[in-house]
Amino acid sequence: MKNTRCCIGDSACTAGNFSDILSLGELPLGNPVGEDRKEGAWKGEFVLSRCNQCGCIQTNSTVPDEELRREAFYVSAHTQAIVTNYQRQITNLESNTGITKESKILEVGCGDGLLLNLFYEKGYRNLLGVEPNSFPEKYPVEIIRDFFNDTTPDLIRSRNFLPGLVICNSVIETIPGLQSFFRNVSSLMKPGTFMFVEVPYLPGYLDGKRLDAFSHLTANWFTAESIASICKAWSFDVHHFVIDDQYRGGSMLITLRKRMNEKSMHSADFLKILTTEKTRFENGYFRNLDQETASLRKRIKESVDSLNKEGYLLVGYGGGLKAATTLNWLGLNSQSVSFAVDRDKYKHGKFIPGTGIPIKPLEELTGEGKIAVIVFALHYLEEVLAYLKSILSRDARVIIPLPEPQIISMN
Repeated sequence: MKNTRCCIGDSACTAGNFSDILSLGELPLGNPVGEDRKEGAWKGEFVLSRCNQCGCIQTNSTVPDEELRREAFYVSAHTQAIVTNYQRQITNLESNTGITKESKILEVGCGDGLLLNLFYEKGYRNLLGVEPNSFPEKYPVEIIRDFFNDTTPDLIRSRNFLPGLVICNSVIETIPGLQSFFRNVSSLMKPGTFMFVEVPYLPGYLDGKRLDAFSHLTANWFTAESIASICKAWSFDVHHFVIDDQYRGGSMLITLRKRMNEKSMHSADFLKILTTEKTRFENGYFRNLDQETASLRKRIKESVDSLNKEGYLLVGYGGGLKAATTLNWLGLNSQSVSFAVDRDKYKHGKFIPGTGIPIKPLEELTGEGKIAVIVFALHYLEEVLAYLKSILSRDARVIIPLPEPQIISMN
């Protein structure tokens, strides 16, 4: 079913007033599936659309509720890149917001608890998390086991916990409609308190040709323009703003401050990006995306086909969302890629949806034989390449599909 409602829902927005900017064909939700869904995983047409009035960018397909309910979640081992990012995040928040060890900090979507643990190790004790999924890790603080919904603010108030800082890492991009989320968060925040969000920066992903990052589970994609619309709708100012081009393909690290008065007081860095974006968008930035992605798809497939013809056994590194998007977009399946390996034990024995490709432990990838490894874990490319160089033979090849296909020899 096509989504015709703007995710931000500004009062000026008109239902259905969207322009399609990118299509990647039929994609699954992305997380690995069991044997029972090896061949029959749900797929939907992936189209990215932009609201012509507020600039929000969202997928225009609505995933059936029953598919979302049975979508599996996984605990991923902490990579050093994630740990380093969170350590840097804490340091920056201390500098930008003035939080102290006594500050009340709420993390929405705290996942396996890494960030909360890092805060705790630094001496913070007034910590609260909201997380719907169960993880085997033990939390050092209380966790509300639920989605952040209309009842959550009352649960938090009942604990006498009005936060000075709300943290949402990789959260708001997954929420199809942001209106109720921001209404509920705003109800907990006093003027002058802070909210930190880390979200994917769409121009960063498009400029870097990181098409592997697109999936139905990421409902919203962000620009400075759309962040400004959120601030207008929910009375925030952009207090601090950074675009990290390296982390996860391109992220916006945004510290919002609940507005003290009616006058907007956005940071100078944010206003500069907003002006630059406006010029780019008005000059047809989104105009030829489909044509460019079709050409890139052809070049990647030619690289894969050349190694198949040379007799290489193709193996994937990474079995998560990005592998599913890349393989389904390219039209590759178990006839082309024999299996994939992943460090996450919760994915082992499952399959990449829409492909029939089984996911195995890293130990299944040996240096023997004529092997070509196509890397899907591009966020951690440096770590992955170092590992592959330590185990593969000199005859092996490594394929890096994006941003442009590369074939690397191990000799």
